[in-house]
Amino acid sequence: MKKHIEIAQGKVIELRQVEAENNRLKARIKELEQSLTNAKVTPINQKKQSDISSNILTQLQVVGVKLNPTLTKTIHTASDEIVLDAIEALKDQLTKQDIPNAGGWLNKAIQEGWTKSETIHQQPNQPEQKIVKAGDKPQKEQVSLTQLKKLSSIFNKDE
Repeated sequence: MKKHIEIAQGKVIELRQVEAENNRLKARIKELEQSLTNAKVTPINQKKQSDISSNILTQLQVVGVKLNPTLTKTIHTASDEIVLDAIEALKDQLTKQDIPNAGGWLNKAIQEGWTKSETIHQQPNQPEQKIVKAGDKPQKEQVSLTQLKKLSSIFNKDE
């Protein structure tokens, strides 16, 4: 029985130590909570978009371009005017062709200062300029089979 009492007393002492540790940790938790309420905390996942004007952010949403770190950095290095001109150029190109990576296209446009293409107005003294596209080339005339045989016979006569 004496042995059981010693074991029980040991357990009581252990419990008192655990209780003291528990109270100490509760006090530390309260201190930390107090310091957190007084501190200004910025979430890690919050993007740093506050430096970009709301007009640019709105225009990016209109064209469906999402900000990524590279594009954000490029926008920060350029003036708002250059960025907005590049966005206008992107809008113009999107009406003319499919651009699979609009964000990458816009990034390059900002870096190189691209602007929306404008219609070229002809001067009255200048001759009319015509833009030739690949589809505008005249069709080549096809040679008939008999003509090909005649041509090949010319080369075969020397042999």
